[in-house]
Order: sequence, then structure tokens, then C-alpha cells
Amino acid sequence: MINQVKLLSITAFLTLLIWVTADQLQVVSATVNVSLRFEPRDADSTMVVRPTHAEPFEVVVSGPRRAVQPLQDMQTMTLTLRLADRPTNPREVLADLLSLLREEPGPLKDLVIESVHPTDAVVAVDRWIEVDASVAIAQPMRLAYEIPPELESSTVKVRLWESRMKDLGGRIPPIDLPLERNLAELREGGDFSVRVTVPLEAFGEGATSEPRAVKVTGRLAAQKLETRELGLVAIRACVGFDYLNRRIRFEVESGGTVATRKITVQGTPEALRKLAQTPAYGVLNLREEEIKRVGEDQFIQPDFFLPEGVTMVGKPEPVKLRIVSISEE
Repeated sequence: MINQVKLLSITAFLTLLIWVTADQLQVVSATVNVSLRFEPRDADSTMVVRPTHAEPFEVVVSGPRRAVQPLQDMQTMTLTLRLADRPTNPREVLADLLSLLREEPGPLKDLVIESVHPTDAVVAVDRWIEVDASVAIAQPMRLAYEIPPELESSTVKVRLWESRMKDLGGRIPPIDLPLERNLAELREGGDFSVRVTVPLEAFGEGATSEPRAVKVTGRLAAQKLETRELGLVAIRACVGFDYLNRRIRFEVESGGTVATRKITVQGTPEALRKLAQTPAYGVLNLREEEIKRVGEDQFIQPDFFLPEGVTMVGKPEPVKLRIVSISEE
């Protein structure tokens, strides 16, 4: 009787094992979402392939259930396909996508790849290239020099995409170094030695240069400064955002909201010309202790905002200010 029970147990176990094994070996099909990446097949290739299709591809595979089941449980699989070298092209159509998937020795290699949707992949094929570009000082130069600027190097090596080079018609544009932006503070003249960053906007996204900056030396002549009087520069009270909801208003001078002062400024002729586009103005920057003095006459020294390169000469008279509570009116 015991032997019969053992025999029945072994038979049941073997039956279950055969059933489970058969179920796992059963051929099934499934659709797998695949995000494709691309790289050169040749290890020495300089080709860079970037996919333009952002959505995953739907790949239908078939094979034993035990091999297909883990793929069904994945939300998206990332798969890298290796491509033979091809010319630079911003829109390269891979019409043989199904064949490429079947050739790939990746996680799908033991399955039958039945189809892929979309059937084509569109990629951008490109390469990094290096070119020599000439550099010069941006013109016109508006400053006066006792010793003209001299560049440490007249060329730099620029790394850019080959596709951008094609957009440029194969011509390498010269690079203008914005030297005088770096010399804006040297009003008294004298020797200078500055490193000017190489602007690379014309060479497209990701472009770099070696060196990144070019050393420029020379000697500035002392700049001629002019003095000018500005009449009736407007001045207003100014408070931070935390005080804007307070029920107060500001009276300046004889009860108005705007005061005016004549001020004297100094700068180079070029800097003073900026006043035509960027007029000077003044503010009374009020602090907490001044805002608390409601109803009192206060005399506040204004701060003036001037274009770059223009400075104040002397100080104007303080502005009379009274803070009035609106609730008291």
C-alpha cells in the first residue's frame, strides 16, 4: 500500500513537471516595446548616429513561453543596433530595420523576430571633425592704443559637426574676438594682457575650440574723458516687494511723486552717447527704519542709475521725502 502511494506521488509529480515544462516550451508570440540606440559596427569608426524617432518601436517576437514571458513584463527594452559606416546625412532612412534586428546578437537573439513597426527608422548620421580657423580682433576698434593689440595665436582648432560644416558650404568663417569688452574698465590706459574667449556660435551646437581663449597683449592710450551736465533727472521712491501692500504713499519735495535734480556725469564720448538710448534716472532706496517714520520729513540721498562707462561727478542735494499713511487721509 505504501509503495502504491509512493508510485502515485511520483507519477503526479512527473505529470506536473511534464505539464509545466511543456507549458514553458510552448511557442507564443508577443509585442515588445523597443527603444533603439545605434552605434558604428566598426570600432575605429568616427560615425555618430542619433535617432530622430522618439517613440519606441513595436517588435513582434515568437518563441518558447519561458523566453518570451520576461520580455512581456518589461515596459520598454533598450536595444543597440550596430551600423556599417555611411556618409553624413541629417535624415538617413534605415529601410532594412527588420534585418538589422535579426542580425543583432542581443536579448532577442534566441527568438524569432516576425515584424517591427514602424518598418523604417530615421536617424541623423554625423561625425565630429576638426578644422583650423583664423582669429582676429573684432572691428571697428573704438579705443585708442599706444601699442596695437597682438594675438598670441592667429588660429585655433575648432571641433564641430561635419553636418554644420556642410551647412557652411565647406567654408570656415573667421572668428572675431570681442577684445574691447574685456578692456572696458581700463580707462586710465596702460599695458594689458587678457585672455579673450573664442566665440563659436557660427560653428553650431556643441562646437569647441583649442585653445578656448586667445591671449591678447597691448597698451591702451589714456582715454579722454568728457564731463556733461544732465538737467532734470527724475527721482522716485523705491521699496522692496515686502512693503508694496502697506497702506502708505510717498510725497517728495513739494508734494509730488517725482523729484528732479541736475547731475554732472563723466565718461568717454562713446559712453556718454549711450545716454540717448538709456537715460539716467534716480531712486530713493528706502529701508525699514525710514519707512517706519510715517508723517516725518526725511532727507534721502538718491542713487542714480547710469549707462555702463558713465560715472557721477560729485553728489546732488538730498531729496525731501514724507511718507503718508493712506488710512489717515
